Amino acid sequence: MIICPFFAKMSNMKILLISQYYYPENVVISKIMERLASFGHEVVVLTAKPNYGFDKILEEYKKIRYEEINGVKVHRIKIYPRKQSRTSIYYNYLSFFFRGKKAARRLNFEPDVVLSSSLSPVISISPAIAFKKKHHVPLALQLLDLWPESITIARNISKKGFIYRLFAKWSRSIYAQCDDIYVSSPAFITYLKDELKLDVSNVKHIYQPSIIENSKVSPFIFKSGINIVYVGNISEVQKISYLLRLGDFFKENQIRLHLVGMGSYTKTMKQEIAERQLEEVIIYHGPVPIEFATRYFINADALYLSLTNQGTVGKTIPSKLTTYMAFKKPIIAMISGNGKELLEKANGALISDFSLESLKKTFADFLLLSNEAKDKMGQNNFEYYQQNISIERVSREFEVSLTTLVNSKKR
Repeated sequence: MIICPFFAKMSNMKILLISQYYYPENVVISKIMERLASFGHEVVVLTAKPNYGFDKILEEYKKIRYEEINGVKVHRIKIYPRKQSRTSIYYNYLSFFFRGKKAARRLNFEPDVVLSSSLSPVISISPAIAFKKKHHVPLALQLLDLWPESITIARNISKKGFIYRLFAKWSRSIYAQCDDIYVSSPAFITYLKDELKLDVSNVKHIYQPSIIENSKVSPFIFKSGINIVYVGNISEVQKISYLLRLGDFFKENQIRLHLVGMGSYTKTMKQEIAERQLEEVIIYHGPVPIEFATRYFINADALYLSLTNQGTVGKTIPSKLTTYMAFKKPIIAMISGNGKELLEKANGALISDFSLESLKKTFADFLLLSNEAKDKMGQNNFEYYQQNISIERVSREFEVSLTTLVNSKKR
């Protein structure tokens, strides 16, 4: 789809978003909906009471069923809160599936288009499908987490097994009921076509912007030396073990690597840092909300990014990549696929192959750069982000795509 760079004024639409997650949960669709409302569209949201990342329904939201946030009308559904146990996660998913469909059918609003934003699980799209069927309006999907590919990573499920085939059939059925699908990485399109055998003529690539584009918190003060920051999930999917094996190199070159986040590899990582006596060069700061994590970006010399090169996940653009680009910093990356392609277009990164020697050389190459060269890399990332990925740009792309979808259904 070709979108005019000047985004001619669109006719006002009535847009309904049905999403399990919304502000104050950290999801970028909240920012996009607010921007669409600021463009003059009437935006209504049907969502759950906030609980993701909080282990409970937030106290101040227990009695709130309706509110207005920055021009967006938000209806809240009471669901079972997501906690740490796997059982609570299943209850959380199923409660939105059933209560969301019930609330969608009862919602007193006649939109021009309904939009769903899908993280896990795939059944979170079902309430939007229920609304579409009852009110006969087109349905668009922002697809950020690809099923059933996600469960092969999270649960180590074989693609040859019955469970994968069952979820593949279910996912195919759900995706097929969407009139438009907006994917955050081009690799998603290949997966939908080759793995799920879907018609992808209605699938478009629209970047996922950073939920935060500038920091409003005080910067973290680093010790002297070269300070490099990684923020995100800590698991073997991110190849964090490679960094630990470079501990002696970091010591020799006064590099301090700051890790912010948590994940399945956290416990092992902490043990290895202690055993190898790397506490002074690999500093673990624990999990931090994204709005506070940005304080580590401000004074960092570079931001680090890595992602496995295996499967569809290894071909995608991780959300942290676009967040990094928004903060005017050079990036050191071990990545392939769409993520590597994006960094090469922006011309603001040093990119390693998937070997320890290549990663070591990439860090060494960074040490040889002048401050002017580092600043230029950061500026390149920022400019590419502003022109192609920013919340403003993506919101305009949503506006054009939704308008086109609505008009096509009127013919």
